[in-house]
Amino acid sequence: MYSSSTFLLVRVMKKMERPRLSIDITRALKCADRIESVLKEYYRVWASQNTKNMFIRPERIEAFNHIVKWSIDCRHMNSEISYTFKRLVEQLARGVTDTKKQSEVKWYSMPDVIMQYYCNDIAYRIRSAWDKLSQIINIYFLDSKLDKRKASFHTVRNHLKITKHIELTSFLEKITSSEIYKNLKSYRDDFTHNITQELANMYKLHGKFWHTDELIYLLLDGYVQLAEAFEIVLIAICKDSASTDVTSFQEMLDKTPFFKG
Repeated sequence: MYSSSTFLLVRVMKKMERPRLSIDITRALKCADRIESVLKEYYRVWASQNTKNMFIRPERIEAFNHIVKWSIDCRHMNSEISYTFKRLVEQLARGVTDTKKQSEVKWYSMPDVIMQYYCNDIAYRIRSAWDKLSQIINIYFLDSKLDKRKASFHTVRNHLKITKHIELTSFLEKITSSEIYKNLKSYRDDFTHNITQELANMYKLHGKFWHTDELIYLLLDGYVQLAEAFEIVLIAICKDSASTDVTSFQEMLDKTPFFKG
């Protein structure tokens, strides 16, 4: 026979057991590869002076050259996002709480706290990558019209409206009006400027509570959106800069030797 204290211990342990989250985030690594690929292609053309002299319109060479530092910084940021997603995979394998199945969340275990840290890190860096992409747009399509400190993504998008780049403007407006973009910004702003979502949820204060699966899906969707934007913007830059001697950026790329420096 079990003692009353043993039964009590079992009941407490069962109460402490929490449903664990299982989610596949491999598409994050595909997004990292997409961004890395398009930035490396730009860098390959940029690094070849012969290619630029033959295939880039003379009046666009300065702007084409100017974005290289930002492109390298974007590659670094992309690597950091990819790295953190890999750490998130490890944390999920250790076991984090499925808050939707658990319903109300009143406290987190250390694995849950660590998972939250990685999610915050990813959200912050994705938002930073958007800011860096806006710098590239400002430099190339707006000829650095905006001061670097004022070249936010929304500001750059608004100034693009008065240029001839209608397709790019339409794409950026679609991004900024999407629920994914808005929710990711809201999440990042909350954990940066407002009370943490755990306490906001408990005490009905400002700040939206995100269930663990919904939050990770938001980060994944945000990363997919970012990867698509990098592809669209860089392709638009290369298409605009190409001279009449090449029919497309791909032809320019194919005629460019691999950088061996």
